[in-house]
Amino acid sequence: MKKKILIIALVCILAGVAAFYIVKVNKMYPQGSVTEYELNESVELNGYSASVSSYKVMSIEDFLNEYGIDKRKDISDEQDDLYVMVAECTLDITGEMKGFPYADIRLASGAFSQGISNDYIREINKDVNFSKFEQGTSITVDIPFLIHSINADKLNKEEWQLYFSVTPGKYVRMGK
Repeated sequence: MKKKILIIALVCILAGVAAFYIVKVNKMYPQGSVTEYELNESVELNGYSASVSSYKVMSIEDFLNEYGIDKRKDISDEQDDLYVMVAECTLDITGEMKGFPYADIRLASGAFSQGISNDYIREINKDVNFSKFEQGTSITVDIPFLIHSINADKLNKEEWQLYFSVTPGKYVRMGK
């Protein structure tokens, strides 16, 4: 009987400690804020402003044909059904930027998130120098995101949203 009471007390203490730390972490790192913008609406970010004028989703085969790419460059399994979302984005450089903000741009739907396809972004934007942007210039870039078949069912059920990271924990969502 003493052993049973001791085990129950120990479990209660451990549960209390776990709950304390969960609350502590959630207070230290609150959920990020999201501000929504429509298509063609410009948003000021860190060193640049951005607007998304359009986006389209297509199969990998249609993407390769549309952009005149001879063969797949991604490292995905050739058997994997792959889709590509291409967002046409205009960046107006207002401050100093060392390069393209790859890490700041994400495509998301529910719990799924996709980064920019480094395999294809330079291939479909050959006239853009991605290593340096000068203040006062404006560029329009087609930004490709690969969507694997595991997420393909989301294409028709949910809208994918394009997110720009403003600061840690603060994001803007582009287009509806």
